[in-house]
Amino acid sequence: MPGALQDLRVIDFTHALAGPFCVMLLGHLGADIIKVEPPGGDEFRRLWMQPGATVDAYESLAINVNKKSIVLNLKTQKGVELARRLIAGADVLVENYQKGVMERFGLDYDSVKSLNPRLVYACSRGYGEWGPYANYGNTAASNNSIAGWIHSAWKITALWELKPWASATKPPA
Repeated sequence: MPGALQDLRVIDFTHALAGPFCVMLLGHLGADIIKVEPPGGDEFRRLWMQPGATVDAYESLAINVNKKSIVLNLKTQKGVELARRLIAGADVLVENYQKGVMERFGLDYDSVKSLNPRLVYACSRGYGEWGPYANYGNTAASNNSIAGWIHSAWKITALWELKPWASATKPPA
């Protein structure tokens, strides 16, 4: 069924959850999505699965619906050249790498805007482009820690008293 974005092509350089979820919504609205994955595939694919799993996790299947995918090794010149060809024919590029990664690949906005002047380049960084945390990696654990949620959760539940990391024997009084 056609959607509001049916004539848009989106190149998806996202991983984990927030970026793929954003692009999933564009796909639900009819955009043509091409997900660029590294040679080993998106790590989120089997993140919650048992080691050696040969099927994709439900979370990965759910957020990567309506997407085509291509494997490109962006650490090679050939992979970057193919990515640049995809970008040249796209309407939108979405990425959520840690700050500096797309620059190292030569695929940051300043490097690709001449390939496609009408390109909408969207990026989502956990802590933004500037400020004291801009260079930090972004994960659920780092978000929860910086926000104080982990401290609050331990304090409220009194799990800190259990000290699961300590040995089973009590120290001498």
